[in-house]
Amino acid sequence: MRINKFIASKTSYSRRKAEELILQKKVKVNGEILNSLSYLVNDGDEVELDGDIISDVKTKKYYYLFNKPKNVISSVSDNFGRLCVTDFFPSDISVYPVGRLDYDSSGLILVTNDGDIANKLTHPRSHISKTYIVTLNGRLSENQMKQFREGILLDGKKTLPAEISLYDFSENSYRVVLYEGRNRQIRNMISALGREVKELKRISIGKIKIGRISEGKYRKLTPDEQKYLFEL
Repeated sequence: MRINKFIASKTSYSRRKAEELILQKKVKVNGEILNSLSYLVNDGDEVELDGDIISDVKTKKYYYLFNKPKNVISSVSDNFGRLCVTDFFPSDISVYPVGRLDYDSSGLILVTNDGDIANKLTHPRSHISKTYIVTLNGRLSENQMKQFREGILLDGKKTLPAEISLYDFSENSYRVVLYEGRNRQIRNMISALGREVKELKRISIGKIKIGRISEGKYRKLTPDEQKYLFEL
């Protein structure tokens, strides 16, 4: 097994992060600092990471779906003492949220300790669909919806084509599907169209749907959902 994959399988690091650690001279094999990113780990090799032997470590992988409430940080810690996603999980489970969901937004966020899966989901080339229900302070015209679908210039770069359709006429709610994950993207796109987002809730990531789980609660991903992530 290639060394970066081996480290990812034994720790919460992604393969890319494992390569960075090798370049930083933090990995040893059989007592020698490793200098090759293409090294293949053999049976009996003793692999050290920052002085800790990881060859015999079998890290249990966790995969959760969490319904994040508003006013919760998508992080493991916060300098201002605000609630974080991991505050809702037992302290003896070392996990972290995958990607971001704004502080003032709610809904589905995946939580894991699998670095490879986290990297797959957040890599700019992944283009995994993310679906939201977005409530605005007014209706969008057909022309505004067309602009949203075709892409809007944000910070000098046009957004990827997206989907938008009316979800609830009485509440000015829309179903939005994005294929990229820029910071506060939906809010900024809507603002560029002259409207304001009042509520934003993520309801799915790819084939994984939030279902009826209550805010602030989590559940393990089903075997089929895990299989879907592994095959991405």
